[in-house]
Amino acid sequence: MDNEQLLKILKIDEKSPFDDINHNEKNILWRNRYGIAKMNSLIPKLFLSSDYNNPNANREYQRIIQLINNITIVQAIELLSGKYINPIVRTFAVSVLKKAPTNDIKIYLLQLVQALKYEKNIDNALARFLLDQAIAHPITIGHEFFWHLRAEMYNQEVQKKFGLYLEVFVNRISLPLYKIFKDEDLMLKTLIVFAEKVKKNQPKEERDRIFKQDLASLNELYKQKKKEVSLPLNFKYRVKGLIVDKCRIMNSKKKPLWLTFENADPSGNPIVCMLKCGDDLRMDMVTLQIFLAMQTLWFENGLPVKMAIYKVLCTAYMQGMLEMVTNSETLASIHIQEGGAIKQLFSIASILNWIEKNCKSVSPTEAKENFLISNVAYCLATFVLGIADRHNDNIMMKKNGELFHIDFGHFLGHFKYKMGIKRERAPFVFTRQFQYVLGGDDSELFKKFKEKLIFGYSILRKNKDVIVTLLRMLLCTGIPELTEKSLKFLEGTLAMKKSEKEATEFIEKKLAESMDSVSTKLNFAIHIVANK
Repeated sequence: MDNEQLLKILKIDEKSPFDDINHNEKNILWRNRYGIAKMNSLIPKLFLSSDYNNPNANREYQRIIQLINNITIVQAIELLSGKYINPIVRTFAVSVLKKAPTNDIKIYLLQLVQALKYEKNIDNALARFLLDQAIAHPITIGHEFFWHLRAEMYNQEVQKKFGLYLEVFVNRISLPLYKIFKDEDLMLKTLIVFAEKVKKNQPKEERDRIFKQDLASLNELYKQKKKEVSLPLNFKYRVKGLIVDKCRIMNSKKKPLWLTFENADPSGNPIVCMLKCGDDLRMDMVTLQIFLAMQTLWFENGLPVKMAIYKVLCTAYMQGMLEMVTNSETLASIHIQEGGAIKQLFSIASILNWIEKNCKSVSPTEAKENFLISNVAYCLATFVLGIADRHNDNIMMKKNGELFHIDFGHFLGHFKYKMGIKRERAPFVFTRQFQYVLGGDDSELFKKFKEKLIFGYSILRKNKDVIVTLLRMLLCTGIPELTEKSLKFLEGTLAMKKSEKEATEFIEKKLAESMDSVSTKLNFAIHIVANK
């Protein structure tokens, strides 16, 4: 290709993931396909530029595939989306997955299971690959594969296909493993019955009595059989019953169950989780999975952040389990301890005071470092994904100084409004109280925070295609707030049309806006008063 063609091709390569490739650009790519086959970033666009109906297309795809040096696992996942219908292209994508580490397959398993929906035939390369992986790695892959399929069984469009995959999987694993999965399923069904029972209109005292009685009877059953059971949340979480006195019915509308299990390992801590029936946990599951992908990108690029990526699993439609992060407190609780709603509006030292009193397991320096690096991650992740409802009951502190966020019911800019007024006007939650922990404007820790924030933002921008692809692959989940239109929110938060210098100035401005936001403090105060 000549220099003029190369410049045009590079311009196509720089296009935003939301910019379509026009007819002329497709022609340029296809005319130069053998050279472009060695330009890894353009492979997905190249396969979109051909005419699938052309009788010579398959032969050309084979030639192109032979010339490709390497593509990333996320690019391979993109080639498994609904845009790429040619079986040769999809089989090539699976061949890339076969070379990927098992841990990468585990990270992106949610997308890969959803990609099965785009397969025309029940027997296909992707299904065979996932089944082989699930059977070869039943603990790391198979367990989640089983529950991801089970969670989709309400969907009439894929019920038959996914049911067959489940049947093949359980028929090919060993008998002891099959019994473990069966026990998990039985325990979950029993707990679901309890969860539905507590929703009935009855006095609280009576409801609590029946709930504790049901749990005690379940415990007695496991004691008689001397049975240990794995939790759907994590195959490695082996339990032998419930600690009934530490279980409770939560006060929220759908009456989720707070469940504390006795660890089968005598030296292990109790395992705490929440069971929800009637709540859509898919948003939480997707958000935390994208957080994990972001954390992986930061680590790979030299920014070791700290995030509490707790486990969330959908087990059926509007049903699932959440892992609870113990030894932590909400910011709302911290603000109440430090004087309540009014004082938190004016006090700058409440978080630092709490850290100094409670973070005794680490040194003061380490606690502040943990606070710094966890805030870098959550400021960027919540800003880029447009996570809404960031009040002080949805932000928590661990007793080592780490901050983390919970409860992800709204994202991609679906912010709440009250009487036509946007309740959350700060780009992300980083108040002057947060800055005070780091020493204020001129401190070395705050300067370090800003440097890492800018660096972390640059990493996400350079990997914008990864974030967009992973979310696009989940459009078929049917999550109301996850649409192609709402995905365009990322174009703004990742500053896709800005230069690196402009993007740095942009994120610095967002930090300043967040620190000086009155709406965040008011939102915190109102939430404390409303939930007394």
